[in-house]
Amino acid sequence: MIRVFTDGSYKHGIIAYGFLIICNGVEVSLQARTARAITSLKNVEAELMAVISAFEELDKMFSELIDERIILAHDLSIIRSIFSINSCEKFQMNGDEEEIDTKNTKNKHFLRYAQEKIKALVNKLQCNVSLEKIVSHNHEIHNRVDRVLSIILDYRLKMKEFAEKTKKKRREVSLQNSGSSIIKVSNSLFSKYEFDYMNSIINKLSKLQKPIHYSEIEEILTEKNGPFIKSKSKFKRDLRTLLNDMVLYGYISEIDDETYEYKPVKLTYCDLANVEKRNEIPQYVNDYMNFIVNYIKKVKIPVSEGEIALYSKEKKYEWIPRKFEGRSLKELLEYMVSIGKLKKSSEGYYLAEYKDEKSGK
Repeated sequence: MIRVFTDGSYKHGIIAYGFLIICNGVEVSLQARTARAITSLKNVEAELMAVISAFEELDKMFSELIDERIILAHDLSIIRSIFSINSCEKFQMNGDEEEIDTKNTKNKHFLRYAQEKIKALVNKLQCNVSLEKIVSHNHEIHNRVDRVLSIILDYRLKMKEFAEKTKKKRREVSLQNSGSSIIKVSNSLFSKYEFDYMNSIINKLSKLQKPIHYSEIEEILTEKNGPFIKSKSKFKRDLRTLLNDMVLYGYISEIDDETYEYKPVKLTYCDLANVEKRNEIPQYVNDYMNFIVNYIKKVKIPVSEGEIALYSKEKKYEWIPRKFEGRSLKELLEYMVSIGKLKKSSEGYYLAEYKDEKSGK
């Protein structure tokens, strides 16, 4: 018998969700993560994501659980609706739980997605699911999941606040700084076509000297340069992804969702094909290793391979194995450990390598 405890939480636009899996009385997995809310469902979105991620983990662990009994312990009545009704428009919230808006398009689509996803996972596992309603904050095991969620949610919000303050400070410094930083753009990351398009974006932002939304940038550039062509980009990027990558590499600033601002930078195109040697690590790999190290230093806690993969997906900068002899992300991380760029804990988490300034170790 397998018992699964799920929980979700919401605060200031961020959801936290997690689960605890107990198999035959033994705890086999406790996981929690955070993400931006994509609906107005708040903790309902978080609770449903917790159930989805729990069954995805069961699928990874066992592939099949034919006729196995899964007891799903939850504290939100809508979970029962997921398993008992066919239409997301009929979801009910009982007791003193808040009413949910199923007429909102995003909410409606998410509820339908959650319902279909959970049922598909259950059908794939071929298990029998029993539901157990738990009173919030009144169950010792369930409270453990709740405590973990509170910790990571508060930490995520603290980091969000810090990032916003840092962005504001950088904008103020950029406006005061009359000079331009010269940044080399690697041909392993961007095509020459993308490089020229990025320069057009920077020049336009520089002339306007005000933040511009994605839709305005698309309209202006389509008029001047024609529509952005994905097939001419390095990794089949669209314009939205190109802008996100420009923010990631510090070419422009994002002051709000899809609203961008000029930074005093000058781009130069660097064709590494003429300078790389066979025994050197490709520039793409060096860039990606720095990306991973900076992420771990930013969160200031040990992270798993899965968390690194999720972060890179959020940043639209996923690892490309063919760029490094077909090596997977896991193999890249182990390589980074072998050359001293990362450390690995006994639990399998990765830590950034720090050097003591006094001892040099």
